[in-house]
Amino acid sequence: MVRWKTLPVLALSMGLMAPFEVCAQSPAGMTRNIVGRVDLPAAQSPQEVVQGTAELDVGGQSGAHVHPGIEAGYILSGALEMTIRGQPPRRLAAGETFIIPRGVPHNVRNLGQVPAKVTSVWIVDKGVPLATPSSLAP
Repeated sequence: MVRWKTLPVLALSMGLMAPFEVCAQSPAGMTRNIVGRVDLPAAQSPQEVVQGTAELDVGGQSGAHVHPGIEAGYILSGALEMTIRGQPPRRLAAGETFIIPRGVPHNVRNLGQVPAKVTSVWIVDKGVPLATPSSLAP
């Protein structure tokens, strides 16, 4: 079993991790750090796998946005509310996961009394912004 602390060493040894990158699209009160990218084999358009973490300050939120692909996330710490267009808001705690389909607007906000941390993997179109602001309204 690969332990979380050994994952970066394993990824580096496999040549999968790029240097840490901070996304310019992150709103105030949230820092999103990209920890790796991998190109995917042939698809209709070039795609890549992006791995990263997001930290939300107490009361902070991501703001409604979409991704050019799917997002699969895991709550590392804190208490969050995930709102995905067309679904009721969902409360998430450490150890829970979520998946956001391609192009579906969503927002996450920190409901807790401490900063919250999430790790996500995005499988997205290559060469386009990871996140684009959107609206939760239909």
